Amino acid sequence: MTAAGVMTAGKGAAPSRIFVPVLIFAPCLLVYLVFFVWPQLSLLAVSAFDRGQVSAAHYIRFFSDEYYWELLGAVVRSFGWMVLFFRDGVVSNLLLALGLIDQPMQLMYTLTGVIIALAQVLLPLMVLTLHGVFKSIDPDLEHAAMSLGAPPWLALWLVTLRLARGGIIAGSLLVFSLAISAFATPALVGGARANVMATTIYEQTIELLDWPFASALSAILLVFVLVISLLYAKALDRRSAGEAAS
Repeated sequence: MTAAGVMTAGKGAAPSRIFVPVLIFAPCLLVYLVFFVWPQLSLLAVSAFDRGQVSAAHYIRFFSDEYYWELLGAVVRSFGWMVLFFRDGVVSNLLLALGLIDQPMQLMYTLTGVIIALAQVLLPLMVLTLHGVFKSIDPDLEHAAMSLGAPPWLALWLVTLRLARGGIIAGSLLVFSLAISAFATPALVGGARANVMATTIYEQTIELLDWPFASALSAILLVFVLVISLLYAKALDRRSAGEAAS
């Protein structure tokens, strides 16, 4: 073959070498465009319209309402816990530095991590509930108990905590209601390894499409919450009746 023929064959082979990878990659690109890019663009387009006109009303509604900021904050807070709970995260490294553990520990995707994250979220609600209750208790009652010979811990148990039972019960019910219905924190921190009722119902409904079983789970959860709430209400009624009798 002459030199001119070799050069012509080389020029013809170069486009084919480029065309083959493009042809192989094209189905992936098509799937990506159809199932990811197009839905995202459609989502943005829908959000930019209000009653048939281009408008930013929906975004203004989000950023002007404190409720939606709290929802966004819950997600951001959960991502913060994710950074702390990984095997090479701050918590694991701190425990290793203190000599409390011998090898890296991962709280991410565990029920323990979910409990810690939810406790951090819900603890302020319990504290705020009890703050008003403890403020309303006369400190002289505790001082009187100690003047009669009761040690501080016994005065705390017999006087302060007994008078604060109503607030403790009410705060516990509030925290219980929010914890059992929590979704964002268990889903992000617990993942698929630490399922709770809310994430299980979501999985059965959205991923497995087993709507009858998801409905059964929802009904069971509803009945369970109602029973607990009735028991809490009964405990509060007993306390109120006891105070009225005394």
